[in-house]
Formats: sequence, C-alpha cells, structure tokens
Amino acid sequence: MATTSETFAAETFAGNWQRRQCFVWFEQPEHAEDYGLWVLSHRDSGLIDQSNGAIIRKRLEKFEATGDVIFFGCSHWLVGTTNEMAVRVYEPGTTKTTPAFNALLAIVDQIERYPILDESDYSEREYESALAGIDCMVTGKIHIPIDAPEDWKEQVYSWLSDNEPNELENCDDQGAFPSADSIGRALVALGIIAGEQTEGNN
Repeated sequence: MATTSETFAAETFAGNWQRRQCFVWFEQPEHAEDYGLWVLSHRDSGLIDQSNGAIIRKRLEKFEATGDVIFFGCSHWLVGTTNEMAVRVYEPGTTKTTPAFNALLAIVDQIERYPILDESDYSEREYESALAGIDCMVTGKIHIPIDAPEDWKEQVYSWLSDNEPNELENCDDQGAFPSADSIGRALVALGIIAGEQTEGNN
C-alpha cells in the first residue's frame, strides 16, 4: 500500500512535463499523462550528476522492454542537449504505481540520504577528469617530448597525489585542474623533461 509521501510523489511526478514552459515532447507514448520526465544529465552537468545519471540509467534500463521507461534526448536553449528519461508512474487504467516508478522513488530516497549513488563510478570520473585537466593545462605551456611515456599523465597524477595533493582538488564538481607549474615540477621529478619547458623552447 502506498504511503502518503509516495502518493504525493506519484501525483506530482506524473505529467510533470506538462508544466514545463516552451517544451514540446515529440513521439509521446500512449497515455503520456501517466509518465513523468527526469533529466539524467545535460551539457553543464557536474561529475555527481553525470555519475548519478549514468547509474540511474543502468538501474532502470531493464524497464525499457515493457515501455515503462523511455530514454531520449532533448534540446534546451540554455544547457544544450539534455539526456532524459520518461518513467510511467501508473499501471494503465489504475492508480497503482509501476515497478519502474517505485525503483526511481527508491533511488531518490538514496540520493536524499547520500548524494552519490556509486562512489566507484564517481571516483573514476574524478580521475579521468583530472587526467583531462592535466592534458589541458600543459597545452601551449609545457613541451611534452615525443618520446615521453604514453602514461605520462597518469604518472603526473600519481606524483601530484603523493607530493601536492591539493593540486588535485575537485573544483566545483568539474574535476581537478592542476596548475602548469605543479605539472612542470612533476614532469621534472619524474625525469620526463629536463626542466620546466614551454612550447618554443624545445
């Protein structure tokens, strides 16, 4: 039997897309008013939302076959493309909530208790983002020799983790962006470059 909070959540979620301004849902399923839309991620999503969105999708993919969950993309003037899902709230012709909606409700409850659904997935995204930040910060500032090890970014990350961990702090949930100076120190200490080199001083 549904609790008051579950009933309220179902009643609020079902048809929530009808309250969006300047929104058109193409290729609506039958009885679209029984579905609610959930934004999994968008262009400007931070790492937590990216991770949670991926985990939510993974957990609810099993409901695609029944049509209780539909994944699709939308365009938004402010945040570009959004990755969304439509979740059927009610069993057709009843007020009974679907297993898909109940699963989403359990996920929402988990997020309310702790914001990250999967620490392993989130940590991996933090790591990959930091490697991308290292790559970005050396461009035009530090010359990486053509014979540098393929895993030089990973080596730099490890060195910074051991020696200057503050350089790997997650900035506004967008990942780490170590300074070019700290990356240079790491490269020198690792013997990858002879000194802090800049482009043009090869």
